Amino acid sequence: MESEVIYFILGLILGIAVAVYFYESSREKAVINGERFVSKKLKIALDNSSAIIYKRIKELKRDLTETEKDEIIRDCYERTNKLN
Repeated sequence: MESEVIYFILGLILGIAVAVYFYESSREKAVINGERFVSKKLKIALDNSSAIIYKRIKELKRDLTETEKDEIIRDCYERTNKLN
């Protein structure tokens, strides 16, 4: 009886380990494929705009509208293009 419980627990641990392994490997593939389709300038612009949007939300103490967010993203992308 005790050996059955031990084997059950070991099987459960092995199953969880295999699931985590496949989950992480699929996530890594998604990140690699995502980087293939996004240019470096766009990634920099999105990172900068995210920081600005977060800062603006803190300053105004409200959520920004979609047009405000779009304007910030567009400005960051234009500035990134001018730098390079």
